[in-house]
Amino acid sequence: MLQLTSPLFTLRILLLSAFVASAAHADVFTAINYGAADANEQSAFDSINDFRADPRNGLYKAFQTLGYGGTKAAFDSLLSGQTSHTSGWWTSNFGNNLVTGSMDFFQTVPSTIKSQFDSLPTAGSLSAYQWSDNIGWSAHQYATWVENDAGMTSNPHAVAGAPGLADRFTDAGVNWLSAGENIAADWPLSPDLMHMGFAIDWGNGVDGIQSPPGHRNSMLSSDFTHVGIGIVDEGWTPGDVTQVQHLARTFSADDAIFFGYVTDGLTGDALVGVSVDLFDASNVLLGTTTTDAQGAYTIKYDDGFGSPDRVDIFAFGRTASSTGLGVSGSNYFLDAAITAVPEPSSFFALTTFAIPAVLRRRRK
Repeated sequence: MLQLTSPLFTLRILLLSAFVASAAHADVFTAINYGAADANEQSAFDSINDFRADPRNGLYKAFQTLGYGGTKAAFDSLLSGQTSHTSGWWTSNFGNNLVTGSMDFFQTVPSTIKSQFDSLPTAGSLSAYQWSDNIGWSAHQYATWVENDAGMTSNPHAVAGAPGLADRFTDAGVNWLSAGENIAADWPLSPDLMHMGFAIDWGNGVDGIQSPPGHRNSMLSSDFTHVGIGIVDEGWTPGDVTQVQHLARTFSADDAIFFGYVTDGLTGDALVGVSVDLFDASNVLLGTTTTDAQGAYTIKYDDGFGSPDRVDIFAFGRTASSTGLGVSGSNYFLDAAITAVPEPSSFFALTTFAIPAVLRRRRK
């Protein structure tokens, strides 16, 4: 887990927008709001807030998800009576799975982990985190970096070529005072197992627990108010995924942003180095940038100076344009799927769809 504090930035409200790109004989593509939670990301988010609601019972409830059917008293007695680790203790008592195998590997002492959970905040003392689409987009983008790096960088918090932790948040329009990151890299797709990994925090520390247990601490921190989660499978290990949890304390201000991904409409591959230009209705350039190695882009603009009206994206030797982007004071999340023009006489046709933020799915 990594954590930062920062100078003043801003909290933004999103409009979900999408590009549909077409050329001669091309399919029609719709965009995904990578900032919104899918089913697995929602499950991971709910697990964090469930943990925050009753931290001291978090260990018992986690093992119940593995199938433990005993009472809380029996569970506590079992752990308290084991003051050192013996080979295979976790597996023999709770079955053979990723969690128990990892705890036996790191020789996690049962009584120590119970004692640590007994000292956590009491039920009801922590408020729930709120979801942020901006932070969710940041988490999704960095999870893609980690997956594509495929373990080549020893520290997944600092993948070679990726933006630094602070820039991961600010590039996604997150206005933060403090920021943190948890990563479960190349894991089986199970939000429950990933949550146990973060909450228990087994590893090369005292009694087989990371010291300090930074992943657990960040999920229970009072330094953060908002969370976004990205769970991505880019093929590092077939069937396994990477989960990135981004956490931040946010606040409001008046900045505005325009951001998203640009991909090849036929292959789905990221389009790198594509020019993205943002104009107002008077054809004044509000900002320009190029897409990064993930096909992602961010343009910050002064919404007091002009309101976004048109975006130009230069790809495959041609410029694709879309107009009527929205109203002043809003932020925009636009993903463009651009298809190569098959013959010189063909042209791009783009349509933009906008869904007001108030219509987005509610979250717990």
